[in-house]
Amino acid sequence: AAADAPSRAETERWLAQAQTAFKGGSHRQAMMLADKVLREVPTDPVALKIKGASACYLKEPNIARSAYVRLDATRRREVKQVCQQLGISLE
Repeated sequence: AAADAPSRAETERWLAQAQTAFKGGSHRQAMMLADKVLREVPTDPVALKIKGASACYLKEPNIARSAYVRLDATRRREVKQVCQQLGISLE
């Protein structure tokens, strides 16, 4: 890893902040933090889920879809539910 790469602890902190932001309704911030995590850990399922669901709140279906297709079946269902409630189809 590069010397300036964030530590695992830092990545975990961003993930926790993303979850807090999402729960608090700060979807733009949640998506930004999830993106920071995904730059370091491109397959992080929690970050992908936060990004997908946040994107639906922000009415960004293409961003939501790009996160959605990378998720496992269980998390896909969760994101799909959130998006459907907001009137966004991911299929």
